[in-house]
Amino acid sequence: MKRASPGVLAAICVAALALATVVAMVATQRLRQEGTVVSDIKMKTPEHGRYRICFQLPRDDTIEAEIVDGAQRPVFVLATGFLEGDPPGDEGRPAKETAHCYDWDGRDEDGVPVAAGEYRLRVTLADADRVAVSGEKLRVTWAEPL
Repeated sequence: MKRASPGVLAAICVAALALATVVAMVATQRLRQEGTVVSDIKMKTPEHGRYRICFQLPRDDTIEAEIVDGAQRPVFVLATGFLEGDPPGDEGRPAKETAHCYDWDGRDEDGVPVAAGEYRLRVTLADADRVAVSGEKLRVTWAEPL
């Protein structure tokens, strides 16, 4: 079998890199056009022993909203099922302002208090096949009464 010259191999590598760049750009544009997964996430510190977690969806979808730890492991499922979304209005803001709010008492699925640390909201949109993890953190210190 005849070996390709170094010049031909370099040209193939450059072409493959260019193709991969184009594919990545197309995928990024597609995600931008689809918009955000969740918006207006608000996670408040405990009041009456519970964290209040609210978010909006840009479209109707079947979701799973869960609290995850720093390693993205699920700790507690807040909600599953179909939720209405808020498509953007005239100025890019949600048209209806429908917030989905849930309370979390700082415990895992078995009712055991979670370890002190930082936790986040993860929302999976089943129909859109997308997942988002909030940038906002819930800080559990156990200095707050539960």
